Amino acid sequence: MQLAAFTDNLLFHYTPGDVQTIPCTPTFVKSRPISQKNENSILLKLNTIRHFNFVDDPFDYATKKDQLVWRGACHQPHRRYFIEYFHAHPLCNVGDTNRDAELGKKPFMSIQEQLKYKFILSIEGNEVASNLKWIMASNSLCFMVKPKFETWFMEGLLIPNVHYVELK
Repeated sequence: MQLAAFTDNLLFHYTPGDVQTIPCTPTFVKSRPISQKNENSILLKLNTIRHFNFVDDPFDYATKKDQLVWRGACHQPHRRYFIEYFHAHPLCNVGDTNRDAELGKKPFMSIQEQLKYKFILSIEGNEVASNLKWIMASNSLCFMVKPKFETWFMEGLLIPNVHYVELK
């Protein structure tokens, strides 16, 4: 998409939405695949309401529930897989909030409710996981697979088993 907000000699490229590929020319994006050759994906701090929601966690880690928590819609196969195998596990409080969910359906849970748990799961959706930033700002421990996408937050620089517990 080329925007003509300026004169013809000041045009720029911008790809809105969830970006899963690397553009051929330098382009402004809110997210990009983590890759050695993603220099054409110029990250801007976009969609801040959804992706840059930081929290003040009022709960001490020691007082939190000894369970892994997650809520979200399971449209993607990797999310459905996780819910299928762990929705009934006694150490997990995870569920699909999609109204049409057949397996592992659970009600919406606010961020404040999730902050009461020691362990919070972050699962990428179409690209980055929108809950990762507030989990990192909490007093809980983040569990996730190594990220495949990054935003202005630079998820690709997070170190497994230092910044988060890496899952297979």
